[in-house]
Amino acid sequence: MYFLIYRVYPRILSDKSDIVELPPEIDRDKQIRRLSDTRSKVNELLLIYTIKKYKNLSAEERVVNS
Repeated sequence: MYFLIYRVYPRILSDKSDIVELPPEIDRDKQIRRLSDTRSKVNELLLIYTIKKYKNLSAEERVVNS
């Protein structure tokens, strides 16, 4: 999940394998825009999931959850 959002693999301090560093020439503005676009997409998908889940609830469950 982390990679899908940030496009980098998380660095785990206890992991002694080779650390993949980001090249210094990466344009930070592009990275920020991509991150923002990804967050927008994730929020949209979460909203769609929530709406579908709400539609599948019975009337009694909707009252209890409201």
